[in-house]
Amino acid sequence: MRTTHLPLWFAMVAGCKGCDGCRPVPNIPDPSDDETATPESTPPPESVPPGETGFVDPCVFPEVEPNGTFSAATPFGLDQLACGLVEAPGDADYWQFDVDGDASLTCDGWWVGVRVAAQQIGSPSDLVLTITSEQGSAAQVFDRGEQLDPEVVFPAPTDRYTLLLIEEAGLGGPTHEYELLVTQQKPPVCWESVDPDTNGTQEEATPLALAATGDGRYATSVLGWIEDGVDLDWFAFLVPDGRYTVRAWVDAYNFGSAADFKLVVETCEWNLSLGTCRDPSEYLTTLYVGEQSWNPDPFMELTSLGDERFAIRVAEQLDRSGRPYWYVLHVELEEQ
Repeated sequence: MRTTHLPLWFAMVAGCKGCDGCRPVPNIPDPSDDETATPESTPPPESVPPGETGFVDPCVFPEVEPNGTFSAATPFGLDQLACGLVEAPGDADYWQFDVDGDASLTCDGWWVGVRVAAQQIGSPSDLVLTITSEQGSAAQVFDRGEQLDPEVVFPAPTDRYTLLLIEEAGLGGPTHEYELLVTQQKPPVCWESVDPDTNGTQEEATPLALAATGDGRYATSVLGWIEDGVDLDWFAFLVPDGRYTVRAWVDAYNFGSAADFKLVVETCEWNLSLGTCRDPSEYLTTLYVGEQSWNPDPFMELTSLGDERFAIRVAEQLDRSGRPYWYVLHVELEEQ
């Protein structure tokens, strides 16, 4: 993972927590997709060509200079193209939009997608996107692997959002144009329940009820996000008597989350009659990546002999928080 070192002037215009290193990651799905992707059967969405994101539309909201301060942010609307220019080295551009009505926490609702096109349209700019809101949401998004234009999708609540765009290396000039589009779109992945956010310790772990899928498997999924800097998200599930393949994985960064998660796993031998662990849970492993090492969304697969309880903590590796740092945790058991 490459660590991005920002210029000193960036610290004066953006005070946002965390840093997304450059990592090879598939791109965010097209907001016009009719089908919601499922990680088990569908790979992460392919890159979205500029002509399929609305970026070919006329510029409805041109940048209004000066907009180099928070209070002078250029207002613009959802689902209509905005455009700007990093006029000179060190130029910072602020934009502002409103979300009226909370994004849905059901799979058939809508989320907010924020997309920047610079290098996609021939600009030399390598832009950094910072999101803040009046209610305290915050996120910082760098390039996503080979795609050097920042993108993020998240369940945005009703709020006024301010975006800051800067050139990562502090460059600027007449060719450093960019386009900006904020859309309402379907969630990029589906889930079956939502984290109740009352699971801050291993003992308070949210129990996951795995349902039979009809093919010898039992599965469930849960949507959550890191609420604040002290939020801990623990989940637990039981493996019944017998030999099972146990899988757990996260859909997050690959599907537009600003987060980079890890999974911390503990286990214990389960006493069915007493409904408790025979001994205290023991640490098993921490997972940082997917089945392929380039995939930042963690994945676990192992064999269990049954009568076992798994406790899994979903943790953001850089301790960042807010709705842009969302995840969907999937758990699956398969009889052997």
